[in-house]
Amino acid sequence: MQQAQEALSGAHHVQTKLIEMDEGSGKIPVHLVMVHAQDHLMSAIMLMEMGREIIALHQKIAR
Repeated sequence: MQQAQEALSGAHHVQTKLIEMDEGSGKIPVHLVMVHAQDHLMSAIMLMEMGREIIALHQKIAR
C-alpha cells in the first residue's frame, strides 16, 4: 500500500502541475489520451480508498 500511495502521489503531482500550467486557458491541448489518463488516475485514487477500507474492515473483523 505504501508503494502504491507513493506512485499515486507522484501521478497526482504531475496532474496538478499540468492543471497549473494550463491555468484554465487552454494553453495545453487536451487529447483523448490525457482524458484517459485522468480517468485512470481517478480510478486509482478510488481503489486506494476502497483498499484502505477493506483492510480496516478485515482488521476489525479479525479482532
